Amino acid sequence: KQFTSMHKMQVIQPEVKAVQTKFKGDPKQMQIEMMKIYKKHKVNPMSGCFPLIIQMPIIFVLYRALLNFNFSENPSFLWIKNLGQPNIPLLLALGVTMFLQQRITQKTQIQSAGQQQGMAKMMQFFPIFIIVMLWSLPSGVMLYWFTSTLFSIFQQFLIRRRMSPSQPAKNVK
Repeated sequence: KQFTSMHKMQVIQPEVKAVQTKFKGDPKQMQIEMMKIYKKHKVNPMSGCFPLIIQMPIIFVLYRALLNFNFSENPSFLWIKNLGQPNIPLLLALGVTMFLQQRITQKTQIQSAGQQQGMAKMMQFFPIFIIVMLWSLPSGVMLYWFTSTLFSIFQQFLIRRRMSPSQPAKNVK
């Protein structure tokens, strides 16, 4: 749904920009007109956020469970020796997959030249930021996040193959 919603938002982008230009000095009227566009095309601008909101409690609970769990037996999985301890190769792989996901997402979004420059600068530091922020994260959480990101990349790939940027919003389910 997140990717479908993003695609619908791209399709209606010209209408949204026209409303933003027309009602530049009247934010209240701009909001009313934008809501009309969303309703007309059956787009919920917040629907793309719901999957992320749902995942955050899962990540937090997984983090707390793995951090406080006493691994007395063999807690290994694949090459990871202890799911409760950080794993540098997995952290680096997570940084790479998140970078790839952001690049794919960035390519599918229609943005102005100023937005593209800002995003490009931010994207240069994103993998480093992720690695620094998640340095002490338990491997189990990293593994969950890594597989979730891989699945997301695969899902984006399939959706992009199925939809073209010019496809009308009403044909997108």
